[in-house]
Amino acid sequence: MPGRIHGRSTRRPTTDFTRDIIGSNNIPFQLLNEIGHGGYGTVWRARNLHATHGDGIAAVKVLKKARLGSTRHAFHVREINHQKAVAGHPNIVNMWGVIQDKDNLYLVMDYCSGGTLLDLIVKERAFARNDAFVKGIFLQLIDAVHHCHEQGVFHRDIKPENILLNRERSNVFLTDFGLSTMTRDSQCFGTGSKNYMSPECLNGKIAGSYNCKRSDTWALGIILMNMIAGRSPWLLATPTDECFMSYLRDRDYLRKRFPISKAAAKIVRKILTPNPAYDMNLVDLRKLVEKVDTFFMSEKEVAKSNDTVQLVAHYLRPREEGMPIREAEDHNLPSEGLPIFVDLSTTSDDLHDSESTVESETPSQAEEIAPRALRVRNVVPLVDSDSVADEQLGWRRGAKTAAAQVAPVDPSPAGSTEESSSSQPDSLVTTSNSSGGFRSFFRVRKSGASNPAAASGPPEMSSRLVTFSRLAGQFKRILGVI
Repeated sequence: MPGRIHGRSTRRPTTDFTRDIIGSNNIPFQLLNEIGHGGYGTVWRARNLHATHGDGIAAVKVLKKARLGSTRHAFHVREINHQKAVAGHPNIVNMWGVIQDKDNLYLVMDYCSGGTLLDLIVKERAFARNDAFVKGIFLQLIDAVHHCHEQGVFHRDIKPENILLNRERSNVFLTDFGLSTMTRDSQCFGTGSKNYMSPECLNGKIAGSYNCKRSDTWALGIILMNMIAGRSPWLLATPTDECFMSYLRDRDYLRKRFPISKAAAKIVRKILTPNPAYDMNLVDLRKLVEKVDTFFMSEKEVAKSNDTVQLVAHYLRPREEGMPIREAEDHNLPSEGLPIFVDLSTTSDDLHDSESTVESETPSQAEEIAPRALRVRNVVPLVDSDSVADEQLGWRRGAKTAAAQVAPVDPSPAGSTEESSSSQPDSLVTTSNSSGGFRSFFRVRKSGASNPAAASGPPEMSSRLVTFSRLAGQFKRILGVI
């Protein structure tokens, strides 16, 4: 589901739609139970009451109607049009049609019962030491994203939570085009999920705009690391993230932190190049992935590696035989007799002003899901690369640029610039609300630090302690204690 506006939240529908029937008499759908929610609405499992075969299960995304001509209304129209533009691909969730009543829009889509890619990585560790599975699933993702780009649609919120699976977990389906755009070079910085944003998308001070195609490709690189290592290589691709800066300075950073093969590390470096001019072409990326023999270090390589790699390799072990896989329901593809697409302006007199549902809210910190034992405290020396091949990829040039020219990200919640013109649906900056998800847990101690334990804690904790200490001092002064 798309998330909330950066610095603000949109109240999702709180109505209980259980057992409600939507649609016309010819094509009625009964909403069964809520299966997901986000900043813009809820997703329900529904049944086509007139299904001619199977149980006719579908997924229905419920959106609160917006005032005609408002920015939110433009967003709704944009999402529907983009879903229609990319329809028909085997690895993209298809939208059957749109139903509407006085208060809500109902987007009827394929129901994928196998859960999300996030569950497959974190809960089941299904990709651990499974090269064929990693390759097969990632190639499907490449094909889906490439198809979107061929149609001129850029997703801008590619992450494991927005990738669904069938019951057999053999096929993946890209979903949720709520933040998508057809604007190749966007000025809406900070759109999507921060962990998967490119450096240019995160920080508007790098350039006047960022390339949405590169941002989607960058997200694929982070997802590939999620699949191989079970975690992200860093939290944010900014100069304030020590792990990301270590990656820029040391071309061997990935293999010094994760049990990843040389071939896989080379592909990830090409995807996550710091220089936008050397962005990876998805056709070439597919060819490279097809040639990979293994994405993982061998047991001998792990044994010779540092403690960090060994700890990650120990945690990232395959699911034991006999462990039950959570139950999943049947995956149902569209059948005949589907609802048609409805013109959103046909009942404009009944539309409400969505701006009244917006209220201020300070974004909460993402939850840390990595085991505490894996918050490694040792330091790997930072080494500059003199590789000519890497320089051709913009590696050294990009690292120097990132270190010297990139300004720190503005920490304020408002962050990005918001334009009010409803004629530009891409102008409203939004940030996806990722529930769960990955976070980098490596905190690399700076050279010269004498206390490794002090470097392992998250920096926000120390700032909170300082703030608390200052508040306590002010409170005492008011009471006349000191």
